[in-house]
Amino acid sequence: GRGHTRLVDCDHCGCKPAKDKAIKRFLVRNIVDSGALNDIKAATALDTYTLPKFYTKKYHCVSCAVHSRIVRVRSTEARRIREFKRRRPQRRDDDKKKPAAVGAMHGWLTQARVAVSQTEGLVLTESRGVVEETG
Repeated sequence: GRGHTRLVDCDHCGCKPAKDKAIKRFLVRNIVDSGALNDIKAATALDTYTLPKFYTKKYHCVSCAVHSRIVRVRSTEARRIREFKRRRPQRRDDDKKKPAAVGAMHGWLTQARVAVSQTEGLVLTESRGVVEETG
């Protein structure tokens, strides 16, 4: 194995887990809170000035990481999976988003077309909102 690794301080309780056992998270925050950010932007003379960020690396012991919900308790088999899956919020394109009323109306129109096509003997196929008639 590795042998002995140095000890780090837990940022939550102050205990000293080994560096390879501690749960590590890199924290990037704004130096100024969001409430004062607008005041500083209004008072600054430079329009293109960006405020610096605060970068810290946090170490937590296992019990503090579980208690503060940084990690979750996993089964013995799941603990062997070492892949870290990032949870980033997915971007939504406002152009692709349809209003609820238009979507409901489109569904109603599609149902009406299907009813009309069944009486006329036509077959309608719909894919991605596009209705095609095949006779």
